[in-house]
This record gives sequence, C-alpha cells and structure tokens, in this order.
Amino acid sequence: NTVPEDPHPNSYFTSPARAKECFSVSSYPVRTAVKLYYFRHDTIYDLCSGTMVAPNLVLTSGHCLFDIEEDEAWFDSLLVLPAYDQGESHPMVGGSTAKRLYLFKSYVDNDQWDDIGMIELNEPIGGLAGWAGFGYNETDSFYINNVFHCFSYPAVPDPDNAALNYSGNNMYYQTGMLDQLYKDYLGINVLGIPGQSGSGLMYTDNQDFVVYGVRTFSGSQSFFKINKTIYTGLNYVKEVLADPVIDASTSDILDFKLLPTVFDDQWNYVFMAGAEDQVDLQMLDLQGNLIIDKVIDLKEGVNTGELDLSQFASAEYQVLVRKGNRLLFRDYLHD
Repeated sequence: NTVPEDPHPNSYFTSPARAKECFSVSSYPVRTAVKLYYFRHDTIYDLCSGTMVAPNLVLTSGHCLFDIEEDEAWFDSLLVLPAYDQGESHPMVGGSTAKRLYLFKSYVDNDQWDDIGMIELNEPIGGLAGWAGFGYNETDSFYINNVFHCFSYPAVPDPDNAALNYSGNNMYYQTGMLDQLYKDYLGINVLGIPGQSGSGLMYTDNQDFVVYGVRTFSGSQSFFKINKTIYTGLNYVKEVLADPVIDASTSDILDFKLLPTVFDDQWNYVFMAGAEDQVDLQMLDLQGNLIIDKVIDLKEGVNTGELDLSQFASAEYQVLVRKGNRLLFRDYLHD
C-alpha cells in the first residue's frame, strides 16, 4: 500500500500557546523542554530549543550547533536552560553550559541533511529536570494515527502574524496529528518561528515520553525524522557518556556492574571492593524521581544483590553509586 503524502491534510498542529496556560512548567515532561542561548564576544543571544534526553545530554537540531556553509560553530559557548519561562531559569533546575557537541559526519561534510545533534553538558541538570527518551518507528501507521506534542521557544514575530511578537523568554506548546509523511521528514503544515528549531516532536502512551524528530529550520513545516541509523548513532553517544567514573580514583570500590536476570523486572548488582566499605545506591526514573535509595555495606571481595523493578513503570532508569558527596559510578537500566 502507498502511504498518502498528506494523510491528514486539514488537521494542522495547534498554533503556539503559552505552555503555562496548559500545564505547570515544573511538571514532567514539560520541564524537559530546553531553551538554548549562545554567547559570542561576551554577548548573549537567542538560539534554539531542545529536549533533555539524559542527565547530561540535550537533543536539538544540527543547524543550531554547526554552520555547514561556513564550516564552523559560530558561537563561543552555549547556555542550556530546562523549563525556562517568563525570562527566568527554573529555580530547582538552573542551567548548564555546553561541554561538547555531537553531530553526524554526514551533516558536517554536507553529504546529506542529517539535521540533528546532541549537546553534552558540564552539569548533569537532567538529573533534576528529568529527561525524555528518543526513538524511531518503522511503521507508517504509527505516524499517521497518533497525536504528537511539541514544546519550544519562539523568539521573533510570527511570520504569518506580525502582531504575535515572540520574545524567546517563554515556553510554548503545540499539539496535533501529522499532515505530511516523508522518508526523512514529518510535516505539520504550520510554519515554524525562529527559536523553535531543535524542539522535539514528542509522543506519549501516557507512561513514557519519547521524541521521534526535531524541528528543522523553523521557517519550514517539518521535523527531521529519527530513523534506525540516526537512533543508533544518538544512542551510542548516550551509552558512551553514561560510562562511569566521575570520581573513583581513591575509592576502595574497584568495580560495579548491573546484570540482567531471567525476569524482566529484576536485575542483579555486583560490587568488587578492595576493602570493607559502605556506599549509597540510588535509582532515578525517566522523570528524574528518586525511587530507590539504599545503603549497602560491602565486604572485601565480590558483593551481590538484587534490584526489583516490578513496582515501577518507567522504561529506563539511571543508577548512581555514591560515597558521601562523591559520585563513583553511573549506569542505565532499560526495563
């Protein structure tokens, strides 16, 4: 069967509405939406939007991070602010500067328009804001039949209505069904506004919240679609950056591993300790909520235990091992 180019030609996404009129900006997943600023010559400027997708990673558009025509990043540094609204950073989350940028070589080389990238942060503020997942779906019906959502930060007058002068200081929300379905793009038949680039096209089954595309040039009507190849590249970055260790150089805890069992909702943890010690094992869900916090007494040698996830519903968990105020290990569980 041939998928119609315009499966819902008259559905249109809603016009941008202030997010705070629809939700609490402090609620999950709203607070995973990110405002991006850039610094150049000691001056700060509006840039783009994005989505927290790990404690230390933001998903956004490639063109927000790199100018392929000039073959460079044109800014000195970036500022990332989750749940930014009314011109203020969120008091419980704050912000972070960028540590590294990740882009596809095909985009940087201008071989093809893989307009998507990631920002690694200096501070893991996603541990406070929470984060969304990112994914792909190879079934056309998924994109045709579902309702999607988008949080963004438009920053100039609306090209269709100059009376709507967006400042970039407020979070906006749109929702609806897709109007256009292409190989690499998902269209909504609504012109974007500068500042919205990089915002995530999010779907939820009322349990998990997953981004399936990012807004390409805001003057267009589309999102760059995450496919299997793009997902694999993004997930590789996420997994590599999740590798421990932050500060374990003087610790007696020599190793920590999470091992699956025959039961989907049970995992084993294994510590290798060089001496008797005590650590705090914490688990956070996708929303950044602390759901397990247990003190573990370790003997010298191998120490094992079990994590029972049967009472939790998240698809992904972050596991932290701390000793005092030091973070020794960090890993992820995929339920």
